[in-house]
Formats: sequence, structure tokens, C-alpha cells
Amino acid sequence: MSQKSFELFRGKLMGAQKYMALKAFSIAERAHAGVMRKDGVTPYIEHPIKVASLLFELGVQDDKILAVAILHDVLEDCDDTVVKDDLFKSFDTSTIRSIGLLSKSKNYNNTEYYNAIANDPVATLVKLADRAHNLSTVYNFSEEKKLKYINETIEFVYPLISHAQHTYYEYSSQLRILDIMIESIVKNVEPYLK
Repeated sequence: MSQKSFELFRGKLMGAQKYMALKAFSIAERAHAGVMRKDGVTPYIEHPIKVASLLFELGVQDDKILAVAILHDVLEDCDDTVVKDDLFKSFDTSTIRSIGLLSKSKNYNNTEYYNAIANDPVATLVKLADRAHNLSTVYNFSEEKKLKYINETIEFVYPLISHAQHTYYEYSSQLRILDIMIESIVKNVEPYLK
């Protein structure tokens, strides 16, 4: 994501009066400053911004969902207590709860993690957009990580999609598109894995 694209998305949020998302944008920029994705080239902040941008492009206008998308990795990845304090001061408990559901603890259990997410429509939508974006970069993963990621998607994300499609009707269009995105990447990658 170029700086121009970055600023364009911020401008779209301003124009749409998504003030929670804009506050989240500011916090996420500080939280992920200087951090790179595992490829060692891409600034980490691009990931949460692309997740939020994907949701926005799919017609999600809920400010809280966009804020959670932008902040979905902050609690898990950021050790800066000032940033975390700002996060807790800036958002209500339900927003913090959704972000918390998306944050993996050191010894997390996949079944418990995905079951908890499934009970929260905001966390579910963000998790699926997160998975769609991460899958779009799967070609940069090692073969071992690709296999693990694809297997996790099949075992845990597919049931999450199914649950969401039968539970969160208000997001049926977005869920269908995310489902297609996720499944198409998995079907293209899976045959090449050992």
C-alpha cells in the first residue's frame, strides 16, 4: 500500500465521518511504528489498514467494525503501555472486547479462540477479512507455514464462515464475498502443498 493509498483511505474515513476508525488509525500507526511484516519489507501497519479498507470497500460502514479492524493486532503485538492506555481510554468496552477476542494469548487453543470469535459479529467479520488479506500474501510463506495456514483455514475458518452466514444476516453480502475470496485462494494453493 503506497503512502498515497494510505492517505486516500484516511480521507475516505474522514469524508464518511468515521471518527472511531480515524482514532484507531492514529493509535495503530503508533503501535506498529517501525514494525515490519514477516517478509521484512512491508510495514506492518499496511496489514490492519488493508483489512479495514477491504471491509469498507465491501460496504461496511459501521465505525466500530472499521476501528476494530484497524486495531485487531494491537493488543496481541504491541508492548507499549502508553499506546494500550490510549486504546482503553479511547474506546468503549464492547469495542475493546472485540479487539481482545481477536488477540491470541501465548498458549491459545484454536478451538476456544474461534468459538469465542464466533459469538461476536464484529470479531467474526474482522477475522474473516483478516484471514482473506493474510491468505492473499500466502505465496510469501514457507511451505510449512502455508500448509499450517491452509489447514487452519479449512479446520477453523470454514466453520466460522458457515456459522456467520447462518447467524449474522445483516452482513450476508460481505460474508459471501469474503467466503469466495478465502475459498478461491485455498483451492489454488492447496493442491501444490506436500
